[in-house]
Amino acid sequence: MRRFSLWAAALLLLPVLLLAGLLLALPRIELGAFAAGRLSSALGREVTVGSARLAPGRWTRVELTDVRLGNLPGEAEPMLEIARAVAEVETRSLLGDVLAIRGAGVEGARLRLGRDGSGRGNWVFGEPAPEGVPEGAPEGASTGEPGLTRANFPSLRDLALAGSEVTYRTGSGKLLRVRIDRGRVAAPAEDARARLELEGAYNDAPVTLGADLGTLIELRDTSKPYPAVLDFASGDTRLRFEGGFTRPLDVDGADGRLVLDAPALTDILRIAGAEGEARPALALDGHLTREGDLWVLERATGRLGRAEITEAMLRLKEGARGQEDEVETDLAFARLDLDSLLGAGGESGGESGGDADVALAPDRDPGVRLKARLAAREVVYAGYQASAARAEAELLPGRIAVPSLAFTYLGGRFEGNATVEAAEEGPRGTLSADARVSGLGLDRLKRTLGLGSLPLSGEIAGAASIRAEGETLNAAARAARASAVIRMEGGSVSREAIELLSTDIAGLFRSSDARTNVACLLAVVDVRGGVGTVSPLRLRTGEGTIAGAGRFDLGRETVDLTIASEARTTGALALDVPIRVRGSFSDPSIGPGGWPRSGPPSLRAGISRLIPSLQPAARGSPCLDR
Repeated sequence: MRRFSLWAAALLLLPVLLLAGLLLALPRIELGAFAAGRLSSALGREVTVGSARLAPGRWTRVELTDVRLGNLPGEAEPMLEIARAVAEVETRSLLGDVLAIRGAGVEGARLRLGRDGSGRGNWVFGEPAPEGVPEGAPEGASTGEPGLTRANFPSLRDLALAGSEVTYRTGSGKLLRVRIDRGRVAAPAEDARARLELEGAYNDAPVTLGADLGTLIELRDTSKPYPAVLDFASGDTRLRFEGGFTRPLDVDGADGRLVLDAPALTDILRIAGAEGEARPALALDGHLTREGDLWVLERATGRLGRAEITEAMLRLKEGARGQEDEVETDLAFARLDLDSLLGAGGESGGESGGDADVALAPDRDPGVRLKARLAAREVVYAGYQASAARAEAELLPGRIAVPSLAFTYLGGRFEGNATVEAAEEGPRGTLSADARVSGLGLDRLKRTLGLGSLPLSGEIAGAASIRAEGETLNAAARAARASAVIRMEGGSVSREAIELLSTDIAGLFRSSDARTNVACLLAVVDVRGGVGTVSPLRLRTGEGTIAGAGRFDLGRETVDLTIASEARTTGALALDVPIRVRGSFSDPSIGPGGWPRSGPPSLRAGISRLIPSLQPAARGSPCLDR
């Protein structure tokens, strides 16, 4: 019995001794291959671990080095690389649903985020979410995805980061880079608010982030958004978000107030990865939401330079893989001073020579589809003041369009549109633009432009069109086709001017300030390759009808214009001698002339030369009726 008791005690003690020996030897045992196998099985991706060590105790210390996590199929680089990671895990929490972790640290991490062709993020593991359940839903488990969710997020007391980087490739292929030089997450207790602090760079622009987050208890409560206050800073630029996230682990489901204060747009351009200097300040205060790929800033107010923004909306939809991002914005201003806004950019750094030129063909792959709508109650530019301004603009692959542009100036309403399109092949582009004006007061115009005693008074209407094609803007302008029609019905004209043009000697005996009514005015101009034709040119008044026709050359800066009165419409003392203006723009000669033997040019022939869209405006003038 004594011998049996010894054997029984030895058998009972042996497992304890083996366990004790195992615990003592465990820190020296290499568990890299074992850890890689378990992680690969749990995540459904290939995981390699260079080294894994455990130091058991009440708090088990885990140390991993040279960790690599595989990416989605077709991606060459791993999704995650970690040079070294350490943490202490409370041993008894391994048997529960929530791990307790302290003293965690990560060094030399490289996290690469992106989406596959179906739009699924590489951070989603396991099988795709069932239909009707969005990826990253708060409950997590309902999607069939294993791993980390809000409900089982560890009790992470503190985490230190150093020398790490996160990159995110958007659907359009643009790469966003976040460098983390130093970082820390601290949550003293389950019911204490967490604090996040990061120092690093975003797209090579220095950035710091300080965040006051909710408690770990609030994080695991999936029935409510997770509260957060985020403060970003880059240079003098500050960005603050106050709100919550329904899916905080994906930084998704955002809903809250966004406040931006940028003393200069330069910092924002640098963060966006663009080069250049822009001094206008930008301040915005609005409501931000993010749901999946859709970001919306609405009900925003603020300032751009000195211009007050009365209402702003910005909508960004991240494009699927291989597609452009979509940006839509609405901006409304009270008073938009373009002089101060454009002048705020500072010196250009050199002389603006006349040979400066830009390519005419728009980018066929801009990476973004942009639609912007602008409105301003008042606009100031180059000393001129307009009101009730509005504009729409679009940037598409191979196309820049301004579908509508309108403003009121000197009582007249100006409206227009323009399009620039890239040719199907090669570096060429085509430009087309149309403009219209109605109700423009000549009296107010001559006072504003300092035209002096212009003999004509009333309101004019007009339309113009331009068509051009070329590799550069200057080249297209030299070969451009342009047409313009100016009309006037009503108003008055100086009787002295009519008598002068008709060489009426009765004007010698009349008051110089007398005026006569204008029945109609029509001026038609067509320009091809820098050479323009003026025909018809007609002014019908109560004292007679004046007609004109001619040509001008913009390249040579010369003009040849004949103006004459129609004898059957003037008085008995009118000589009706044609007047010819010819020579250089700066010093033309003016004297008696005459029509060609064929007589005055046909009224209809000049109109038929116009760009087709303008011909109806000219044909509707009563001046065409002799």
